[in-house]
Amino acid sequence: MNAKSGRLTGGEALDRTPSGPGDDLVGRAVGEGASAIHFDWNAGTARMRVDGALRQPFAIEPELAGRLAAELGGALVRTIAIDDRRVELRLSSLPTSPGTHAVLHLRSEGRARDGLGGLGMLPRTADIYARALEARRGLILLAGAARSDSAPMLVAGLEALGDGRRCVLAVDAPRGRPTPGVFHFDALPGGANTQAEILREALDQDCDVLIVGEIAGADSAALLVEAAQDRLVLAGVRAGSAVGAIEWLRRQKVSAFHFACALKAVVAQRLVRRLCPSCREAVQDDRALTAPLGLDSRAIVYRAKGCDRCSGTGHDGSAGVYEAIDGDDGIRLLIDRGGDQALIANQAFRQAPNFASAARVLALEGVTTPEEAVRVSRTPIDELVHRQ
Repeated sequence: MNAKSGRLTGGEALDRTPSGPGDDLVGRAVGEGASAIHFDWNAGTARMRVDGALRQPFAIEPELAGRLAAELGGALVRTIAIDDRRVELRLSSLPTSPGTHAVLHLRSEGRARDGLGGLGMLPRTADIYARALEARRGLILLAGAARSDSAPMLVAGLEALGDGRRCVLAVDAPRGRPTPGVFHFDALPGGANTQAEILREALDQDCDVLIVGEIAGADSAALLVEAAQDRLVLAGVRAGSAVGAIEWLRRQKVSAFHFACALKAVVAQRLVRRLCPSCREAVQDDRALTAPLGLDSRAIVYRAKGCDRCSGTGHDGSAGVYEAIDGDDGIRLLIDRGGDQALIANQAFRQAPNFASAARVLALEGVTTPEEAVRVSRTPIDELVHRQ
């Protein structure tokens, strides 16, 4: 590989591992599902943002400010390994009165838990993804509104493919457990090469499977569709739904014929807030909660309450909601002939669950609230705009 663009390593390599008080704090934050840590250097305290809410402040060591500033200053992004997940850290600071306000942003790129079974997909959705992974060639798109949304699906797919019998090359992709035959290539920040140039070098490595964390643009999209004609390609796409991922790739002006020939599956994820299992409350005979989900008023659903275990929030992290499109003959024909998103959705979800039906199951099982289920069932605004 070109030294200017990054480094090629085995599946177990990461930038560094926790080794001090700052890393201990990050490990605690990741374990509690925090998305950010707010620091008040003057008061010597910090607060974690969990499930969108700031928790109560706690004391921090005085030297922590200097260490974080030295290691994570400016716009530099660092990556550390915590258990089997890869966590990106970015420190943002702003001079204020009475002192500097600093926020450490955390982005976890996924944890592998029991492969595909640990994702929490409905059986039909998991079957579509699993069968696509068994193919020797073709294109699997993994969609999420943010890059971190597709990370768990990529990690699960990577581990399913890493059986030691195939050469798997992952470009800027999240890592799971060390996996035989899997090699990671991370482009260095500010590298001279474009993603398309890096992918051309990667394809010259005679890999059986190519995994890309997120498709960067039209050049990369065209290259991956072409590559999928004779090898298996998994690629992340920034889109709010499975149909939206297909539309995004179309807007990159890839060949409709080659796209249709290559497509094996599209899997998309959205996140809902998970109810705290210790304090959730069962509710029945409440039409205001059940009607938006198309449920009978006698259906039992659950709402948040709050307890010491969840710090009064009523929630405990997040859960994935999934939908999948099987790249069968009907879908491929619609893509080749330019069928619109409504036609593709109608064909795709005749016998497979979409976000709405998957979220309804989570609400009935008490994993999330009816309000959260309704929220993730809606079509994102950006996709409505692109339909016009």
